[in-house]
Amino acid sequence: MPSRVSLTLALLLAACAGGPEVRAASGNEETGVASWYGEELAGRLTASGERFNPAGLTLAHRTLPLGTLVQITAVATGRSIIARVNDRGPGRRDRLVDLSRGAAVLLGTDRNPLSPVRVRVLAAGEGRPGLVRAGTRAPVRPGATPAPGGYWLQAASFTYAPRARALADRLGGELLSSGSVHRVRLGPFPTARAAAQARDAVVAQGYADAKLIPMTPEYRDTP
Repeated sequence: MPSRVSLTLALLLAACAGGPEVRAASGNEETGVASWYGEELAGRLTASGERFNPAGLTLAHRTLPLGTLVQITAVATGRSIIARVNDRGPGRRDRLVDLSRGAAVLLGTDRNPLSPVRVRVLAAGEGRPGLVRAGTRAPVRPGATPAPGGYWLQAASFTYAPRARALADRLGGELLSSGSVHRVRLGPFPTARAAAQARDAVVAQGYADAKLIPMTPEYRDTP
């Protein structure tokens, strides 16, 4: 683990050596290697002028305009997230992007210092930073019931609707309201492993009550 921290720190110290900014076209896709960085650089000023938040869903790219939203897919698992470009890097030319720890956790690549990924530029308004449901771009239709055997992830529940909506937007989930209770739900996930990874990522962001809801033939899509 210390060697990984040393590696990522060295990469980030060289991150300002990126190339010129180019205009991003939606649909552009690159495949390469992603590294990630975390608490060792917390609070550092990024190229966008904001402070680096290890738990955020952000990344460093050498040329994409700051603020660009991209869909990142882990090649090994097919898991996808949406994250925002807010910094320049990586310094090493054999790396495509540097992810924040939060992005790596949600993507499921945080246990590896380097992971192959695909990066696709999103059109304006196409998505929000967060988990892409079930590893795809397609949203879950309200009222839809997945086939038995999958899982929903209830990230959290609130009595204050604006707070629930803010979390749903941040995670790319949906909001289910019943009376004064507002639940944030992600999924569906086809396997217990995929659902558990998503739950661990949500717990790591401070929502310890996140829980899995298994699909059964008797299940009804209600809050």
